Amino acid sequence: MTKKPTGEEFTYTFYSEITKPQLEGYKKLQERMNCAAKMFDGYLRQDLSFEPDSSGDGFHSTARVSFTSLELCLAWLDSPERRKILNEA
Repeated sequence: MTKKPTGEEFTYTFYSEITKPQLEGYKKLQERMNCAAKMFDGYLRQDLSFEPDSSGDGFHSTARVSFTSLELCLAWLDSPERRKILNEA
């Protein structure tokens, strides 16, 4: 269930280092996470960005997931659904 922002949203940020061969799998993983997160109360959005690393052999990834409150974000982060996706990865 998606809710409109109330001005009190909470955003959790993940930073990852990804090699070029891992990139497509990582994007698919993030898409699965986003689809699952959309089913949680308070979900607002996920933003994903990639920057080439200094070696040119990989990427720095930033993933931000936003919810209407800290409590609802923590419920997603600690959810069995999220853990299942991470364990499969």
